[in-house]
Amino acid sequence: DSNFIAVNKAFGDIVGMDPDYLINHTCEVCFGKEASKIFKEDDQKVIKSKKQTIIEEFIIDSKNNKVWLETVKSPILNESGKVVGTVGIARDITQRKQMEKELLKAKVKAEESDHLKS
Repeated sequence: DSNFIAVNKAFGDIVGMDPDYLINHTCEVCFGKEASKIFKEDDQKVIKSKKQTIIEEFIIDSKNNKVWLETVKSPILNESGKVVGTVGIARDITQRKQMEKELLKAKVKAEESDHLKS
């Protein structure tokens, strides 16, 4: 059902909710119906493939800031190899995304400058 069975403080801080409250809830309580649907689809892909996947996506945090997350989702297998759940670990990559954007701007500017010289 994609319910949280464990939530750390860092995630609780991002979504502005008590981690204990999130237990046995889905991400719909944090991010709304549309985002929850996308996250559940990601879980289903991991379940069907039985393979780890890395997803970059952004969310709006509890302070209304755009936060980029890199989420590693992995299947949880039982002794017979059947998928019994998924585990996701997300880290904030907002600074990295901002640096990538600045590098791209600088590259475009350098290419434009180089083009003007020719």
